[in-house]
Amino acid sequence: MRILVLAMVLAAGGAAAQDFPTSALTPYETFRKALLRYGWHPMDDGSGRKGMPEVRCGAHMCIAAWRADNGAVMGLSLWEDDAGTLRVAPQADDFIEHD
Repeated sequence: MRILVLAMVLAAGGAAAQDFPTSALTPYETFRKALLRYGWHPMDDGSGRKGMPEVRCGAHMCIAAWRADNGAVMGLSLWEDDAGTLRVAPQADDFIEHD
């Protein structure tokens, strides 16, 4: 999946990729509700957004970190659209944690 996304960005070119129609992506709040319903837990280290403790943002992107009951950890890349709505980017990353 990561290769497909990268290929799409490269084929579109850097400037054209910035014109990606983010409105076609799922709003994070909708996806977040589904994760909670399915038993995933937001990971809160105290540095997240108000009301979404699992979301940490940089200059252009955000990441939401989640943990399942079985210990699996998942990170979602989020893009913010022009209206300020966080949207789930078309990829997800699984993290491996080390003690």
